[in-house]
Amino acid sequence: MSRLTMLDVAKRRTSSKEVGLIEANLVHAPEVAQFPARTIEGTSYSTLLRVGLPSVQFTGVNEGVTPSKSRFETKLVQTFPIRSAVEIDKALISADNPQSTLMTDESMGVAEAAIRAIGRQIYYGRGTGGDAKGFPGLQDFVDNTMVVNATGTTAGTGSSVYFVKFGLKDVQLIFGNGTVLKLPPFRDETLTDANGGKFDGLISHLTGWAGIQCTNPNSLVRICNLTADNGKGLTDALLADALAKFPSGVVPDAIFMTRRSRKQLQAARAALVALQGNGKNGTLGGGSSYVPTPTDFEGIPIVATDSLLDTEAIVA
Repeated sequence: MSRLTMLDVAKRRTSSKEVGLIEANLVHAPEVAQFPARTIEGTSYSTLLRVGLPSVQFTGVNEGVTPSKSRFETKLVQTFPIRSAVEIDKALISADNPQSTLMTDESMGVAEAAIRAIGRQIYYGRGTGGDAKGFPGLQDFVDNTMVVNATGTTAGTGSSVYFVKFGLKDVQLIFGNGTVLKLPPFRDETLTDANGGKFDGLISHLTGWAGIQCTNPNSLVRICNLTADNGKGLTDALLADALAKFPSGVVPDAIFMTRRSRKQLQAARAALVALQGNGKNGTLGGGSSYVPTPTDFEGIPIVATDSLLDTEAIVA
């Protein structure tokens, strides 16, 4: 992969321990490993989006033109704090359960939780499935003209598929204050229980500032209302409709979906194979057909993720 990702940024900016934690936990939210990432020195920045081009025309000899210019909109990209506190009771430390093992276990746990939280936030933003205090997600940014409706209707069984174009002018993760996730060494601390009692412990705080840039409406397409209803799952026809939404010359870098959507796509492809092999009269034959688990559509990689849900509300 040629794009700098969150892990690449971590390797440049943080300690080897934090790189290991990020690398070990990216499997739990594969979009975090796929999305390009960069750091900024503060917590926000402004970028320009061109929304209109200068006018150009053919003219006759000795005819002039009216001067014109591009039109731009200013877009604010922000990062938001993400944090967690990790505490260990020193009474748990023993020869069979050494301090280093406990610190490693808790560090891995909080890193996984942070990666999963960022993965969900990428899609759901401040809506159901995300965190109201986090950064806006893809469902907040996608333009109404860049949505394909799969027309499923069963409440609470919806899912979405996202086509994403990555790049400095398209979609990328942003991390503020010049770093990604930080987990300082554990330190001795007096801890307090629910009743105000005190005891010796170890503590560390995971911190970071995370956001996403998605200022170009031509960088993102969503298929919504994929459900468990018969005939309302993911198909190659829906993927083709989504791909056709992109302007000429814009090719998305990845397609993100749930494992259920990927399975629906596999079943739809298997049914087509069976029809082609057995259906001389246009009907399926009695045999079953198998096709491999889908890995791409028109050469665009398919990424299955648990960060997307199969319990989304139906989009009106």
